Amino acid sequence: MASWIISKETHPRLPITATVTVNSRGNSANGEVFAGLDLYTSQGGETIDTLNGSGTVGLGGGVLSVNQGNFTGQISDGRHNGFPAAA
Repeated sequence: MASWIISKETHPRLPITATVTVNSRGNSANGEVFAGLDLYTSQGGETIDTLNGSGTVGLGGGVLSVNQGNFTGQISDGRHNGFPAAA
């Protein structure tokens, strides 16, 4: 299982037309547990069109706005040491 981290420093903002599927429950590294999708953005959040899957999404203090989808997984705060909370 892989984790995907979206941050201002490593990725541009997602297109608002994006379809995202998260089926991973996440991983751990150096004692930190990461969600299948971790959202770390100093812009305060992301907007996508569709969220599907059954994995885990960590918001990192940010906001994820979704228009539609069949996501049945877990969404949590998802803050980690070493990653600043969204501004």
